[in-house]
Amino acid sequence: MAFHTTVSLAGCLLNLLLIYLAYFHSPRTIRTYSILIINFALTDFGACFFDAFVEQRIVPTGWTLAYMSSGICRLVPSSCYISYSIMLHFYAHGLWSLLVSFAYRYYILVNTSPSGRTVIIILVMFYVPSFFQWISFIWALDPPEKITPILKERFPTYDLSDSVISGTVDIRSFSALFTILHMTLPALTCQACFPSFFLLAVLCYAVGQLGIYQHPVLEYVPFSVVLFIPLLSPCASLFFVKPYRLQIEKFLGVKSAYTEKTIRLSTFQLTKASRIDSHLDPRSITINF
Repeated sequence: MAFHTTVSLAGCLLNLLLIYLAYFHSPRTIRTYSILIINFALTDFGACFFDAFVEQRIVPTGWTLAYMSSGICRLVPSSCYISYSIMLHFYAHGLWSLLVSFAYRYYILVNTSPSGRTVIIILVMFYVPSFFQWISFIWALDPPEKITPILKERFPTYDLSDSVISGTVDIRSFSALFTILHMTLPALTCQACFPSFFLLAVLCYAVGQLGIYQHPVLEYVPFSVVLFIPLLSPCASLFFVKPYRLQIEKFLGVKSAYTEKTIRLSTFQLTKASRIDSHLDPRSITINF
């Protein structure tokens, strides 16, 4: 799908830009927090990259969960499901990372900022559940010979010729159920904290999996909607973190309103100081932009 390719590639570029700015242009005051920003950007980049690689369509039917992969992973069919499991684990880690980010902001309100090493250790600890999900979900794969007949029987009008078919015959197995619960329960219980896009994706998946309503649109929606999270996430940091925004304006050759305001203020202060002390040496004055 052109939609997945366009949005995913845009997300990859934005997250690479954010990684560069966070690593090379983070001021000392947010140097520790920049570790969290880089973690977010790497996670979102992985989600976007593998989304473009797989271009997944999810087809729930009864206790069976089938996938139709239309991305370039079709060149190596066996890579589609593995790449899909990697993509899911990036989304899961993104949710945990959001929790760490909120906890960090609350912590520094009443304590001094933790060391960079401490932040990295915490991120690794919170990555463990997502890593475990990735490994365990690989074992939920059933042979396509078992999935394809189920799809043909349930949806005889579906064209399966242009997609790589994979999936799980019975999602009640531990490998599949752990991933489903790990991906869906946090969004349903902490929806005030997590992006509404993820909640919408979960609801669309649940409607199909529970047999409430089945339609091809609902099968495309989950990963089409959730893809906006790794696309918009770097945009927020690139805009609201002033050093990054100013650096982008510098790249683009845009004269920043902030810089102009600083120049006017500094000029006013210089003129005022000169009136107070006529012997003031202008070379002794430093103006920071």
